[in-house]
Amino acid sequence: MYFITTSGYISWLCSCILYLRFRRTTKAQGFVRVHQTFVQPYGAYFAILVCTVLFLANLLMTVIPSKDALRDPIAVYLGILTFLLLYIGHSAKYPFSRIADSEAGEQCSETIEIPHPRVERMNVE
Repeated sequence: MYFITTSGYISWLCSCILYLRFRRTTKAQGFVRVHQTFVQPYGAYFAILVCTVLFLANLLMTVIPSKDALRDPIAVYLGILTFLLLYIGHSAKYPFSRIADSEAGEQCSETIEIPHPRVERMNVE
């Protein structure tokens, strides 16, 4: 159970971080967002905070001794170790180059606006 919860927290943390990086990169390149909610990016920051707190609480639950349940701390640390091994192995095999925000903006000098599908349907007679 602890391996699954640890893996779930790690995957949600990575998803939120990837969303924030994607949002920053598209903003630097000048893309116009058609669909935008009032919750983002604050929802991603909140999810990062909650997942981090739950992740640390999961680690603490294995360390605190209890008479009721026998907890296996190896399962929690196995999830962390598995993630780190996969991440480091993937980074070693497929190295990536980071594009700075200024370079990303220079590569895409024109602003591309993607029309909303409903608007297109309404204009078509």
